[in-house]
Amino acid sequence: MLEVIATKINYKEIYNLVKNLPTGKNVLTKPRGDFFYDPHILNEEYKGTEIEKLLDLIPMHGEARVIVMEPGQSYSAHADIDDRWHLTLDADESYLVDLQNEKMWKLIADGNLYLMDSGRLHTASNYGYKPRFQLVIRKRLKLSLIHISEPTRRTPISYAVFCLK
Repeated sequence: MLEVIATKINYKEIYNLVKNLPTGKNVLTKPRGDFFYDPHILNEEYKGTEIEKLLDLIPMHGEARVIVMEPGQSYSAHADIDDRWHLTLDADESYLVDLQNEKMWKLIADGNLYLMDSGRLHTASNYGYKPRFQLVIRKRLKLSLIHISEPTRRTPISYAVFCLK
């Protein structure tokens, strides 16, 4: 469910930029077009920072947001349409839980960037004594074009079908 993609990310510098954000989902980018398929632009206040440097390293990144979860808070079980990169900025006894495979992943602020298979049924919980700060970056979806021909016709007709990859 989680795979280390990069190490030595300057998470402390990023945390210092966002540590005063309120509880909940704090979006750091704006979509340029379609939310799921097109690039997102970093908000002005974060340009020239470690957040921009990190986004420049990530191919196909979409929305970036910091999720601040209070102690004792959990999300309902869910699966997402897009995969996500996760960077823990600050946490104590906070977990991502792969409900499908019954595995818990402890979230540690250690500078590792993880790619999460968000299509699995999962949740997140904070059992600690302080708010959890997590930078979550969506992976943009790809559109592919598939041509389908009907072999029963005398004249072939092609159809364009959009599929999620």
